[in-house]
Amino acid sequence: MASLTAFSSVRRWMSGEDTETDTENVAVGDRFCLRERLTSVWVVRRISSVESSQYPLVSLRHEAYPDLEKTVSVGALADGIDFLPMPRP
Repeated sequence: MASLTAFSSVRRWMSGEDTETDTENVAVGDRFCLRERLTSVWVVRRISSVESSQYPLVSLRHEAYPDLEKTVSVGALADGIDFLPMPRP
């Protein structure tokens, strides 16, 4: 995942390159923390491909507060701007 940067993600999107390989870098159970709040840990719950998005969508659940969920594109996780990958426990 660290090999993808914001620039490379945009370049791939602009060139129309296949983005399905991005899902190889994100799996159910992977953990991410928000860059601005390193104590805020989010766990990948589901990865979905939808027609309206070029990138697959990832459903995240807050580790400490399971009622909190958010959905982001796999590209948002891969670019490393908002989320940082964490090792599995």
